[in-house]
Amino acid sequence: MKKKLIIVGAIIIFIIIVIANISQKNDNLKKVTAHIVKKGKINQIVTGSGKLNPITKVNISSNVSGKIIKIFVKEGQKVKEGELLVQIDTAFYKAKVEEAMASYKSSVANVEVAKANFEKTKIKFENIKTLFEKKLCSEEEFLNTKTEFVIQSANYKSAKAAMDRAEAYLKQAQEDLNKTKIYSPLNGIVTRINSKEGEVILGTATNMGTIIMEISDMNKIQVVMEIDETEINKIKVGQPATIELDAIPGKYFTGKVSEVSYSGFTKSAGTQEEITLFTVKVMLDSVSSELKAQMSANVEITTLDKDSVLVIPIQSIVTSRKNKEKNKEFIYKISNNTVTKCEIKTGEADENNIEVLEGLTLNDTIVSGPFKLINKGFKDKEHIRIEKYE
Repeated sequence: MKKKLIIVGAIIIFIIIVIANISQKNDNLKKVTAHIVKKGKINQIVTGSGKLNPITKVNISSNVSGKIIKIFVKEGQKVKEGELLVQIDTAFYKAKVEEAMASYKSSVANVEVAKANFEKTKIKFENIKTLFEKKLCSEEEFLNTKTEFVIQSANYKSAKAAMDRAEAYLKQAQEDLNKTKIYSPLNGIVTRINSKEGEVILGTATNMGTIIMEISDMNKIQVVMEIDETEINKIKVGQPATIELDAIPGKYFTGKVSEVSYSGFTKSAGTQEEITLFTVKVMLDSVSSELKAQMSANVEITTLDKDSVLVIPIQSIVTSRKNKEKNKEFIYKISNNTVTKCEIKTGEADENNIEVLEGLTLNDTIVSGPFKLINKGFKDKEHIRIEKYE
């Protein structure tokens, strides 16, 4: 009995030693994070910020100078094409019309007098000419009559020219009077009013003119943004975009790239901060009453969207520095808790994942971390312990 107890005790001690050795051996194994190769998406995104701007906006100025008597709209008000916006003081322009009308009437009367004199001298000249040809009047009488006819003909032409000038002046005066009323050239919203009633404004007829207000068509809105030259070649017209506004956080709008500038511009020229930027415009797919001109917008433009491709985490990849394998890409493939270094070929990538073109198949298991261990490398067929899957 005593001998049996000794044997049992020895067996127990042996088992404990074996378990301890195995445990110690496992503790010495490298602990890794594993990743099972699956199909997924590769999305490349270019981000930027800009301002909301209506595609169509019109600065409203007056063709004539004068004092603003009445502004009929308010900022933010919807207006229709042809709606009265502003009334300019008419006193000066009414006086001009009256003056032009008087001048025109006078010129009409002068034309009538000149016409009568012309017709009278014409008949007289034709009669004298007939007599002169029959030698029934002197040459002196003929020449005097001819001279008088030429003078009256010129007077008649001059009177008609003066009447035409007076008529044109009257027409211009009437147009200037009509221009004291300013109408909306489009359907839209009054997005800015710069002037106020009682203010004297300058017209565009002789100078740049005062911008009284701005009207915008808010049915078509775009984000105007500036993109760094390192990203601009990724962006193409028609690419989808997601827009978030600082004024409406958490709400997203969709859109598409509508314009990409082919000419850049420089900011902070001559300094360490010098950069070259390009203007990109993104058209919103839909609008709402919440949107206002010049709101700040953050935009994500999807420049690449590949679906159902084999993807792995970027940090899984090791780029060889050996001359024979320079610039080749490798991963560590796991099989039966051992790792094997395998060459792969990759395609497109985004911030986290990269497309695998060759070297792996669906449901293969690879080492995905920690990066320090991947970068340091593993021995061929080295045993590892999978601590977790991602």
